[in-house]
Amino acid sequence: MDHREKEYLELLNKKFDESAFIDFVRDLLNLNQFDISNNIEERKDVPKQYQENIDYYKYIAKYNDGINNIGILIVKLGNKTSTNARTAQRNFIATILSKYDLDASLVAFYSDKENNWRLSFVKKEIDFTDKGFTISLSPAKRFSYLVGENESVHTAKEYLLKLLKINDRKINIDDIEQV
Repeated sequence: MDHREKEYLELLNKKFDESAFIDFVRDLLNLNQFDISNNIEERKDVPKQYQENIDYYKYIAKYNDGINNIGILIVKLGNKTSTNARTAQRNFIATILSKYDLDASLVAFYSDKENNWRLSFVKKEIDFTDKGFTISLSPAKRFSYLVGENESVHTAKEYLLKLLKINDRKINIDDIEQV
């Protein structure tokens, strides 16, 4: 295991660290400096139905994989919620996907009161039927890893390291979905 892999595995075993997460995502997804927002700030424009659970979010990056717009977000949870509230968190991200014209997003959910944090991938799924099409979201449990102190992060490590090995291009939505 090289230094780079050790550094990222260490990140997954610690309490959430914003700058380490941004570096991690930049390297993991092979983003360049122009993909990362120059104006990363707390955004408090949380829809009313989520304000009790979410303090703010930060819009870190938006990049296009050639077909899809993928966003990178950090969401700070309120003190009354938990990193285990996956469905509510996914539904909040659905509003963000619409707001920023995103097809998917890689999101870190964290809380100051917990030593673990959640790394989730939320994707719009379009289904065509005889009556037209419907848009739904990826399952809350299927595309999410609980990481941090005192968490068993074996599965997250195993799969995320597969993305780290792709170095010749930006990671696309299919690459993320597969891991």
